[in-house]
Amino acid sequence: MWEGQPEWDIYDGEIQYAGVTENMKEAIIFIRELYEEELLDKETFLNKGDVWTAKINNNLVGSWYHLPANLLDRYEAMRQGAEDAYIVGMPLPKVDGFTGFITQKSMGEPEWMIPKVSEEKAIASLRLLDFFYNPENDDFIRYGIEGAQHKVEDGKKVLIPATDETPIALGMRNLTTKEDMDIRITETFPEDQQQMVMDIFEVSTADARRIAGDGLPSTVYDGYSDIQSHKLFQEYLTKIVIGEWSIDKFDEFVERWYSSGGDVVTERVQEWYERLN
Repeated sequence: MWEGQPEWDIYDGEIQYAGVTENMKEAIIFIRELYEEELLDKETFLNKGDVWTAKINNNLVGSWYHLPANLLDRYEAMRQGAEDAYIVGMPLPKVDGFTGFITQKSMGEPEWMIPKVSEEKAIASLRLLDFFYNPENDDFIRYGIEGAQHKVEDGKKVLIPATDETPIALGMRNLTTKEDMDIRITETFPEDQQQMVMDIFEVSTADARRIAGDGLPSTVYDGYSDIQSHKLFQEYLTKIVIGEWSIDKFDEFVERWYSSGGDVVTERVQEWYERLN
């Protein structure tokens, strides 16, 4: 899974859409059980981003899946109502018959795009990117403008928490190495929280591996936008988990997925993988 969507990986010796595998069927059965036992948030499929964040901030969620780098604001908010709050990374669950892992991708989604309607601004946009990725500008990229994004205390720059009144900072690049992550932690988290976050990062990457579909081009979905959007998968997943449909409906989903373009898309993905491999 990646950002809540099934991805492509090797199953039975071939690259395949995770959403139609027996693994996914078993996962949905487990999620349904969690829902029935009220161990899964009853508003799971209704939560907006700000509502979900508010639940975490108010200590209403026992566990959640987010990057360690996103902890700062949430942890500080949690401590307002629970002064001794402490967050730990949960190791990968062990399940008989399955070898689990955490999905890793080195080639993520596009982070920067220039719309055709803004073509005349392309040169200025590229100049900004040149500035952004120039190592000589690392200090400014990390700390931004004094008084707006950072302040100086005892001769050292300290980041200021963002508010609605402060200008939007350029932010940090999408750092992925352990060294980069350590820099992010030490530069953005208070000293008494740094070890906590480093421990979480270590646990969350211990069972991570790159999937076979890393870097898959979007052109494999040409003509099949519903397959690309996971629309059919989300419909069946939701209705099965909340109990509106039985798990037997999963087999119907697999048939519909293949007949509505999944067979063509699978063939394209397999051709792409064989060519690059």
